[in-house]
Amino acid sequence: MRGMLQQEAAHMMAPGAAPVAAWDDPFFREDESGGGAGGALPQWEEAEMAAAVAELQAELYQAIADELQAMEEEEARYLEHMAEEAFAGQFASCAGEPASGRPHGADEPGADSVLCPVCGRAALVMLHGIIACPAERWQLDGRTEGLGLPQLRQRLAGVFEEHHASGCRTGRLHFYLDSCPAPGQLAVPLGIGPSLLASCDVCRALHVVL
Repeated sequence: MRGMLQQEAAHMMAPGAAPVAAWDDPFFREDESGGGAGGALPQWEEAEMAAAVAELQAELYQAIADELQAMEEEEARYLEHMAEEAFAGQFASCAGEPASGRPHGADEPGADSVLCPVCGRAALVMLHGIIACPAERWQLDGRTEGLGLPQLRQRLAGVFEEHHASGCRTGRLHFYLDSCPAPGQLAVPLGIGPSLLASCDVCRALHVVL
């Protein structure tokens, strides 16, 4: 149907094309009642044209929706990438290393490893649902929420995204356990076991990681 409409439109715009009323088309011939080219189109043809317009609108709306979805996915990937870079940069700064380097004495983590957000040196380990830092010797029980290292990595990235979305651009996030806060950090017991928190040294925002 779309091809028919396009062909008719091209014929109408062609140089030297005959006026619509002069087309030798049975639907535009004058009938016995005196109607001509200026009369109403047959009912079935109007329905077809309406269906064609509806089809074009549906395709346009779908194209817009697909484009918006692609933009949202691209933005999410960008934010996750920026969060990971900021995460590594903060750890490197705390250890006195350039942002592109590794903290002194840290093991090179694998693709699935998670750097300890508290010390910034060791890769976290997980055994029987318990997440632990070999350097700081703290432990978190991930069994209550069914969380592993991949989920913890996502939560850490989410904390950076949330803090960035709040508008704070100069502050840095500091991670600690609520059971042993550093001077100036809030001690907020959130449950039976220890919880991993993050606070900003500028805006004083508090984020619960786990």
